[in-house]
Amino acid sequence: MLRRMMMFKSSIRTSVLRGAIDALLAVVDEARFNLKPDGVSVRAVDAANVAMVNLELSNSAFDTYSVDKDITIGLDLTKFLDLLKMGNPDSECEMVLQDSSRLKIKMGSLNYHISLLEPSTIKREPKVPEIELPGEVILKGADFRQGIKAAEAIGDYLVIGIETKPQEVFFMEAEGDVDKVRLELSRDDLFSISVVGEEYVRSMFSIEYLKEMGRVIAGADEVKLRIGNDFPIDISFRLGEGHVRYLLAPRIEAD
Repeated sequence: MLRRMMMFKSSIRTSVLRGAIDALLAVVDEARFNLKPDGVSVRAVDAANVAMVNLELSNSAFDTYSVDKDITIGLDLTKFLDLLKMGNPDSECEMVLQDSSRLKIKMGSLNYHISLLEPSTIKREPKVPEIELPGEVILKGADFRQGIKAAEAIGDYLVIGIETKPQEVFFMEAEGDVDKVRLELSRDDLFSISVVGEEYVRSMFSIEYLKEMGRVIAGADEVKLRIGNDFPIDISFRLGEGHVRYLLAPRIEAD
């Protein structure tokens, strides 16, 4: 009796797939992709256990999508993105998986057969921590990116927070040996802002991680930030038909 081979076939606009891979590369350079009938999901954490990324790309993001059973494959993200950059962003990227070691990709006149990583060799998917974060802000992706870029020339860390007095204000600030920068947005500049049970919330984060995330987030219409006091920041936004979520651990400020 012949063993039935696994099968995954899909087509998707190359630019959409490039955006999804770029979002993952902000945190990791290899990942497990879970291929299921309702779409593709990836959850990964960086080597230092500082940042986590969760990507959900529904089957509606694809022009065609077919998978005969749940499949997990491993991908070298840098190699995959370099390959996708060779295709026209507006072209269709067709993918066919016929075994666990090789993926066939077609973009226009380009045809690739790429080797896959063994999923067991990739760091395990992390559990998503349940964290109660009292502060929440929804803002433009471009505004969040501006705050990060402004801080890059000042220092290595960025404080993100919300103040409620004398009025509700979202802020991002960085301080160096002699210089300081602060981005401040009031309720009128934001889609929404709220803090539950606190007069303020603030945490400090590595700019090195944030600038990679900010590069991806810049094009998002809306970005939701959930913030606590010396807690991880929860960043989520839509990426076309997909959804991206980042969790970034804080650097605890010395008293």
